[in-house]
Amino acid sequence: MSGGQAYGFASQSRRVQNTVPPKVWAEVVEVYQRALRSIWWLGMGLSIICFCLVWVEKSIPLRKELNTQYGIDEKNQTEEKSSNVIEAEEGKELTETENKA
Repeated sequence: MSGGQAYGFASQSRRVQNTVPPKVWAEVVEVYQRALRSIWWLGMGLSIICFCLVWVEKSIPLRKELNTQYGIDEKNQTEEKSSNVIEAEEGKELTETENKA
C-alpha cells in the first residue's frame, strides 16, 4: 500500500479479499477505518475553527464609488466624445441640406 497504491488496492478489494487470510484482512480494514476516522475529525475540527473565526473577522464597508486607473473612465469619455462628434456632424449635414432647399 505504499507509494500511493492504497486507492488502487482498495478498489480491488473484492479480488484481494479472497487471497488474503481473514486475520490480515481484518487488520487492513481496521487501518482504513482509523485513517478515515482521523481525517474526518481533523476536517471537522478545522471546519469548526474556521466557522468560529468568521464571527471574529473584521467587517470592511464596501465602496460606493469606483476609483479606477485601468482606463475604464477614459474609455467612457472617449465614447462620449465620439458620440458628440457624430451628433455635431449630423447637425452640420442637416443645416447644409436646409440651406440647399
